[in-house]
Amino acid sequence: VYFHRKGEVRYGNVLLALSLAMVDLVAWGAGPQLHLVPVAVALVVVDVVAVALAALALHDGSEFLFSIAAAGALSSPFVTSNGGDNAPALLAYGACVSIGAVRAVRDPRWARAFGVLAAGALVYALAGAAMPMRAAWYAPFAIALFGGACAAGALLLADDAWRGNLSRVYLAIALVGVPVGWDRIGSSSVGA
Repeated sequence: VYFHRKGEVRYGNVLLALSLAMVDLVAWGAGPQLHLVPVAVALVVVDVVAVALAALALHDGSEFLFSIAAAGALSSPFVTSNGGDNAPALLAYGACVSIGAVRAVRDPRWARAFGVLAAGALVYALAGAAMPMRAAWYAPFAIALFGGACAAGALLLADDAWRGNLSRVYLAIALVGVPVGWDRIGSSSVGA
């Protein structure tokens, strides 16, 4: 904040981005690595810092800082994971963060933020595809539901300039879930 007041916005933004990286590292060490705090607490700490950084970025109109905050929030379950695979919870978290970030961005010129949200959703879809699913009725459709929820959020909440493109990107990511779901339905019926 000191550097922002002095007019050194770029330098201050880089320091804030590095501070988020340090919080991620400390949360990883304190949570899943050393078990000093529960993993959920480590996740909440990283999320609170990312939300505060995003709020500052929106206040200052800094696309770079917002992109770092969104990437930090999207990466936090991977950083603070203790190895317990829960694909539906991961996808639900990713959808909440993506939809919240889409709602927060109001500047259609922020192409990097658009790229971070699209790439983050793709990483979530691929991570969900790599994880084992629990035996629930929605399990084969979890990735498609994730993409569909993100697309619906983009249609309802995104800026007019982003609405069409971002919802199409999320729908394309939902299509990643179709062959994954088909494969899971096929493998579950063979094993039954």
